[in-house]
Amino acid sequence: PNYNVSYKIVFPKGLSVKNKNGFSKGKTKDDREFVALSFKKGENLSGYPIKFRLKASPMFLFFALQPCWIVFTIVFLIIIILILARKKRKGKEAYPIRPPRKVEKKVEEEEEEGFYTPPEPPIED
Repeated sequence: PNYNVSYKIVFPKGLSVKNKNGFSKGKTKDDREFVALSFKKGENLSGYPIKFRLKASPMFLFFALQPCWIVFTIVFLIIIILILARKKRKGKEAYPIRPPRKVEKKVEEEEEEGFYTPPEPPIED
């Protein structure tokens, strides 16, 4: 490029940086690590690899994955609640069991023939 360019990359707390290219490294006032890169005018830097190694602390990983932990906990609790509700419902019968209907054989025979004749009304005296 035709300009002097400087970059300062500040990393979150919990990440430590190992610099492999020899760029300057430091810490901010609030203990965050940073890497300062500067490119001078006239240097041909196209395709120049910049390599860093980031090492995350266990607390950083825990807090980075905190939304996942929360979702898994909520899903786990919902599954437990559903299982307990089903067990409780199985103890009580939701609907009473009715005995099977009594069907007259005569009606069944007539239905097999393809027509149905209703029974004769009772004769009153």
